[in-house]
Amino acid sequence: MRLHKKIISLCLCTLLTLSLVGCKEKKADIPELLDPIESKDVIYTVTKGDLSAVSYRQGRVIPEKVAMVTEYDTTYYDGNVKVGDTVKKGQVLFRLNSDLNEQILNLKVELEVQEKSFTLLKKQQDEQIKAMRDQIKMLRSFGDYYNAKLVEIQMRQQEFQFDFDNKGTEERIAEMKEQLAKYNEDSNNSTVTAPCDGTVVFSVIGKEGDLAKEETYLIIVKDDTKMISCDYMKQEVLDAYEKIQAQIGDKVYDLTSVPFAEEDIRRMEGENFYQDTTFTGEDLPDTLALGDYIGLLFTNIEPDVLSVPTQSLQVMQGTYYVTVVNGESRELREVSVGRSNLNHTIITEGLKENEKIFVAKNLESFSAKSETVKPEIGAFVSEMRVTGVTRTSENMGPFVNEVPGTLKEVLIPLFGEQYVEAGTPLYTIEAKIADLDLEQARIDYKNFQKDYEAQIERYEKQIKDDKKALKDIKDKTEKELAQIAIDRLEREFAKYKEEGSEQLADYKKRISNFEKWQDTEVTVCAEETCIIETFSSLKVGSEMTEGQYICETMDPGTFLLHIKDEEATTLLSYLRYGQTVLFSSRLAGELVEVDARVMFAKSCATAETWKGEASLVLEDTETYLKSNNTGTLFFDRCNVSNVLTIPREALRIDRAEEAAKPGIGKDEEEDEVLSGSTSYYVWVYNQDGVAVRRNVRVAEAYDKTAWICDGLSVDDVIVLP
Repeated sequence: MRLHKKIISLCLCTLLTLSLVGCKEKKADIPELLDPIESKDVIYTVTKGDLSAVSYRQGRVIPEKVAMVTEYDTTYYDGNVKVGDTVKKGQVLFRLNSDLNEQILNLKVELEVQEKSFTLLKKQQDEQIKAMRDQIKMLRSFGDYYNAKLVEIQMRQQEFQFDFDNKGTEERIAEMKEQLAKYNEDSNNSTVTAPCDGTVVFSVIGKEGDLAKEETYLIIVKDDTKMISCDYMKQEVLDAYEKIQAQIGDKVYDLTSVPFAEEDIRRMEGENFYQDTTFTGEDLPDTLALGDYIGLLFTNIEPDVLSVPTQSLQVMQGTYYVTVVNGESRELREVSVGRSNLNHTIITEGLKENEKIFVAKNLESFSAKSETVKPEIGAFVSEMRVTGVTRTSENMGPFVNEVPGTLKEVLIPLFGEQYVEAGTPLYTIEAKIADLDLEQARIDYKNFQKDYEAQIERYEKQIKDDKKALKDIKDKTEKELAQIAIDRLEREFAKYKEEGSEQLADYKKRISNFEKWQDTEVTVCAEETCIIETFSSLKVGSEMTEGQYICETMDPGTFLLHIKDEEATTLLSYLRYGQTVLFSSRLAGELVEVDARVMFAKSCATAETWKGEASLVLEDTETYLKSNNTGTLFFDRCNVSNVLTIPREALRIDRAEEAAKPGIGKDEEEDEVLSGSTSYYVWVYNQDGVAVRRNVRVAEAYDKTAWICDGLSVDDVIVLP
């Protein structure tokens, strides 16, 4: 009874007090706080209801990727597809070599032979079976059932043996027909075209080359399609959640996971190397940009359960207890607990609905002058950096010295990459070319010219003879095969003439240079604008030989940055296609900063570590081309908008767990029971103006701001320390 009166007194005091609460946001609906709260008696009535337990992960907005994979070994030509290229659906990317036509004809001949052979065998088998059936019929008409039975057994054995012997032939014929249909389809589409509008983020296609069966040769991203990804999660874990949602601002959007194919799961398990899990959702807001981060919520719901505030539970030697209040008496009662969310825990045994329990740890004394703040929907940014990022190019080639002699002077810095324009002086050599060297160059030219002209004559004669023989071939298939062989020979001839002509020109140039360089100093200049890797191998006074390899050069037109992360970190797992990052390097001691766009990034988790790699294309290379080849990449590890944030100073931590820090978006393992508490909490006013402890889940905490993904709403009023 005294307890009841005490609670009424407190309520009356609250209603009669005229003092205002000092706060950062003064609102009329914020209840005033007693100064100080003396009572530690808070009573909670046990009730039934639905309990939602939420697990959180960071999600990233990614485009849909379309991977182009070869289905058989082939060759291609007329290709020019680079990382960063924008393509349109139906745009020709490259062409398949006509070798496919030869494969089609060879397969047709093989199929025809197989079918004719099988048809002949089948005809012979049918005739033998028919003769045996006639023999059985005749023996039965004579009453010789014993011999009739013997012939019948022999017939069945022969039928079984024929089927057994020729099963593989029938299967092979079926496979050949299927392959022929595929070849014909590919032949009708001898040009490879883009399957969709998008941007090329991965390519192994050059001007011409070979493609192996099941090789991924292009990856195109569809910039108009947005999906969500997060760290790898098992499908059975995903299926166990009642709801999977994306939290964007104060709204949530339902998502559906995209399952991996069985073969992909087996491959990842075998390699212990896991790809991200992806999700699709309808009606995602247009404000989402590729590369953005969002919160993913995975919810389990326990319907119509008995629950109590987690703070009311006491644990002693692994057993849970609550203090039951009955009038003025109190009883310490053992209970069994089930699933928890941040602030409530299910009671499976030990309590009944409408019983009252004591919640002592929910109160603390505060002054009426305590400052307050409300959570806000806003942006959260945390920064990361990766050092040792290097630049490279899709088109790299060797820089080779052509002047034999003594190195007199190097005209550019020896160390570090250098951006040079065509005609830039590089180094000077005192040429040493003897009369014998010049004579040998002339002999090499004449020998090659003689071999070149003889080979051209052989090609021309072979083509002429083959075309003459073609007229006498009657069989259609043989004629087609012969024509294919002639076409191939003519292509080889055209290629040989082109390459041979270039080699002849090189031999002539070599003779001209030797004549010009005899007994002179030669300044070697860059023949084209490029990035020279390093000249560190050059030493003044050393002897240089003709054809000596010096370094690699890079084409600035296909300039890329490459970063690789093989440490036990997750730095690169935060890079996603579409992000803009900042790259800093040095130019003559001055800091150079250039924006870059992530074109290709992948991260995969293993049991113990993460690995990742990324390629970026600079948006403005004019200044950066002249800077050093390595530098530091700065990017937002987490850059989200429309999330719930509070000042970091509002977070409190249990003393026993002071060393803990907010997680990076992965507070619980997906296959573990959700924990009912976290080491982080805040004090908020309840509807009676009483300060109540509220556990919260922190997605990220950086600088002065914390991103809260569970435990608070925009209507809460937080008491600052």
